Amino acid sequence: MKKIWIIGFNKTATTSIHHLIQASGYRSWHQSIMHWGSIAKIIERNALAGLPILGEADTGDAYSDLCFLRDGKFVEANKWFKEIYEEYPDAYYVLNTRPMGNWIKSRVNHGDFLQRYIAWTDCSTREEALEQWRANYRSHHAEVESFFKGKKNFLKFDIEEDDIKTLIDFLAPEYKLNPSYWRTHNKTA
Repeated sequence: MKKIWIIGFNKTATTSIHHLIQASGYRSWHQSIMHWGSIAKIIERNALAGLPILGEADTGDAYSDLCFLRDGKFVEANKWFKEIYEEYPDAYYVLNTRPMGNWIKSRVNHGDFLQRYIAWTDCSTREEALEQWRANYRSHHAEVESFFKGKKNFLKFDIEEDDIKTLIDFLAPEYKLNPSYWRTHNKTA
């Protein structure tokens, strides 16, 4: 079965997409892989070492929320999408997104995410962190859209504008996702 890679940032319905896929009967991993740990750390470690991107942790159908921010370490492994594609050229790739301002607001309001980001990166102020997020958002979207331009196994999915049927139809007929499982999970206030 072709894999599904959700290559947008956290706070863009990664949990909701994960639950839709998992509840529909597929092996979906979100943030971590049982017995192996953080997806983001696995991808980064293997990409830097020139190893298979998932190694022995290649146990799922879908992978989402490729972000890790804990224990003094920050990794956004969605930036390794080209290396992932080299290994899985036939997989489905979804750039889950939302308007930048709404994404930033959701990240800022996501518990102590902003404080940990400032503490564990080279940022020293809130505004510096937000500017890094804006720059990362712009560059990631531009690079992903340029790389996947014209490829039929790519979908840009705006979680605020697009109907879930768009995602379900994109993954069909290989994946038969039940739209009744689509709901908001892990919404930040």
